[in-house]
Amino acid sequence: MGEYHMTCPMALCVWMNLELVVAAKNYDYTSEIVRDCFNKLRDYGCYDLSVDINSPFDGFSELAKGVKANLMRPYSGFKISFLKSIEVCQP
Repeated sequence: MGEYHMTCPMALCVWMNLELVVAAKNYDYTSEIVRDCFNKLRDYGCYDLSVDINSPFDGFSELAKGVKANLMRPYSGFKISFLKSIEVCQP
């Protein structure tokens, strides 16, 4: 059985209602969620991470139409792009 390694570009896109995630917080805590996601991705071996909070929905035509409304409080969103090395096994 052969195996080989490859690097895959990936992205995590998040759109949320901050009032539903943690109702007790009365401020924009998006950066805290970005930090938690960033750290968890790094824990799982992801690297070359970059965060986009200005245009996280590029490429999603329906969300792009109302991007300002989709990101106004209580809503928030971000995209973390990263690389992940994976091992592919061949039978």
